[in-house]
Amino acid sequence: MNFGEKNNENQLLKAARQCSMEQRHEAVLTKLEKIQELDQLSPVDQCEFFILKSKALNKLNQYLEALDLAEKALTLAIKGNSTLMLVESLTAKGTAEFRLGKNDECFESIQQIKKVILSDIESTQQERDLLYNHFYYLSSLYHYQHLHKDKLLESNQKRLEICEKYGLKYELGEVYHNLGVAYYLKGELLKSIRYYKKSIEHSKLTKNFNQLAYCLGNTGKIYSTLGELDIALDYYQQSLDILKEIKNEYLLGAFSNAIGEIYMQKGNLPKSMDYFQHGYKLVKKLGNNLNIAGAYFKIVENFTLQKDYEAAEMYFKELEQIAKTDDNRRVKLIYDFAHALFLKSKGGSRNIVRAGDILRNLMKIEDLQNDPPLHLKYCELLFEELAKSNEEYILDEIKILLEKLESIANSCNSQELKAEIKLLQAKFDLITFNFDRAQKNFIMGQRIARKYDLVRLERKISHEYDKFLQYYDKWTDFQNHQSEISDRLKFASIDDILQLTLKTKEIDSFENSIETSKLLEIVSDNDDSNLKFYSTIDDAKEINLDIHSIREKFESNSVDRIKFDNNTVIMNRLGTETIYYVLEGNTYEAQQNLQRFSQDIVLLQELLKSKGLPFSIKKVIEIVKDSDNLIKQKEFSQEILEKNDLITAPHRFNILYCLYDYGRMNWTDLKNKVQLTSGNLDYHLSVLQKKGWIIKDEEYQDRFLQFVDISEYGREEFAKYTEKISLMCQQVSFQTSN
Repeated sequence: MNFGEKNNENQLLKAARQCSMEQRHEAVLTKLEKIQELDQLSPVDQCEFFILKSKALNKLNQYLEALDLAEKALTLAIKGNSTLMLVESLTAKGTAEFRLGKNDECFESIQQIKKVILSDIESTQQERDLLYNHFYYLSSLYHYQHLHKDKLLESNQKRLEICEKYGLKYELGEVYHNLGVAYYLKGELLKSIRYYKKSIEHSKLTKNFNQLAYCLGNTGKIYSTLGELDIALDYYQQSLDILKEIKNEYLLGAFSNAIGEIYMQKGNLPKSMDYFQHGYKLVKKLGNNLNIAGAYFKIVENFTLQKDYEAAEMYFKELEQIAKTDDNRRVKLIYDFAHALFLKSKGGSRNIVRAGDILRNLMKIEDLQNDPPLHLKYCELLFEELAKSNEEYILDEIKILLEKLESIANSCNSQELKAEIKLLQAKFDLITFNFDRAQKNFIMGQRIARKYDLVRLERKISHEYDKFLQYYDKWTDFQNHQSEISDRLKFASIDDILQLTLKTKEIDSFENSIETSKLLEIVSDNDDSNLKFYSTIDDAKEINLDIHSIREKFESNSVDRIKFDNNTVIMNRLGTETIYYVLEGNTYEAQQNLQRFSQDIVLLQELLKSKGLPFSIKKVIEIVKDSDNLIKQKEFSQEILEKNDLITAPHRFNILYCLYDYGRMNWTDLKNKVQLTSGNLDYHLSVLQKKGWIIKDEEYQDRFLQFVDISEYGREEFAKYTEKISLMCQQVSFQTSN
């Protein structure tokens, strides 16, 4: 090779390095393939060649070849005694080991990187920071695999500081994504969505389609957790479209399985199986036994739910063969869990006992002591045993297990699990005739679900709470006659609650549960005289609330609803007044409507006050002659405000008002102006952005800053709305003066 050819090879290597920085992995391979005379390169250049190719192959899911090249690079790096080459080759090696399920080897690579960095005394601060960037990257993979939530968050926060400090813009999308993962694992879903969406925006900007697909899929996972299954499917489908185009079979397999999980939640087991089978074929092709074992587990679980035990057994035996030949500890644990599931599904007292023994032994293992699915499966098994035997001693074991599950939910900070366990505890309380505690658990579960926007779950808990109030006499009858436990279990619908918690069917939509308004009564706390506004229901005038006793029940029992004859009473505070709303039917929908009604009154009061106009609740409500329509929002738009939940939610109104008045604002300044928590601001901004009312962008000013502005469409619509409010203020002012 002459000098000109050698110089050309170096130029190709330099071009490949630039492509690697820009996350264009296929382009890296294309550049490197043009290098014909590898042995003519210097040892340092050869080492970089192997590192660049290994990194690209890792991103393109060709892990065995990536591992081989990383080991060649490591050999050269050791000979050359280059700190940077040592760290980069160990990072490439550890990444391949992680993807191949070699977790012990991956951990050893992480330790070696740390040792190399600590022994380096010649590097500048910037060089050391960039070396630690590799360390935090590989540590993140390991901590994620082992669900070390706090360590995962810490690693990525430190990596974020490095990326922002040195302008590593092509890595920021990945770091934002990993922060989203960390907050998801910690149960902080709104924060998680915030970082996922930052990663999506950044990945689009840098054209990192692999990262974009990954983030879209994980955003789908959050919406699945929130019970928004159709939205989740939409995000997953966007991800699959990109993954097919870039031929990322690793993520295609993972997200195919995730879609299978959603269809299993929706109760569509055949369609779920189609996705599981597709995911299985892809992960099997890649040769990672851990992922293959996981795919087999989902297929076995699906076939047992379909009661196709012959097909389940066939795949279980395939899983058994992998467990016998692979010494990976996690593969063995997946096999044991599947074994217990398979035995339980076959039925029979002997199989149930064996399944219980397996699950109990698994729960003794240190890193499975806080595993929710494992404990929930054992809980399900205990309930089945209780239904067959009616042995009261099993109740004591279930009680201890539910307390353990509550502790697990608190330790992993899973708000969804917390709410579901409260629902399960409420049902257990009914079975054991502890009705007061059951009511408190219903309320606590519903409050958790409402606070964290778990809408479907909140609706489910509210529905179960209503059923308890509706059939309270039946439960007291069970108690008086000391009925069989199996009868109580059946009446409590324990099977349905466990299916919800175990994610094997979609939460019911309750479309047939209709709210029927009976009476709206507003009571002044400063005056015993009541302001009553009756609906058009003929028998509404026959409903007379004993306000003092009703108020006492609400306050002394800390409840959110009370049974009143054949009706339900719910309450809401409104300044110095209290609203009592009497209805029959769907309490969940009634609570939503009552809350919106209260928000509208508060908003109107604030607007009138800002204009120096008088305010009277009675006069405002009298404008609407039909209180049933007022609560249910029929014709409300013509009478008071245009009924647009996007604007009439006070927080969103304040956000739009600030942006309309001040223009484009820094995210932090906006947060301080509207006095919201970070999570709440992100939630409301995401709603407004999705509807096209606002736009978000970023600027780099020593670090990335997020800015928010009202869109042209939002500005026009907000102006129309405020004009209507102005007319309404004039109307209320006129009514009050008269």
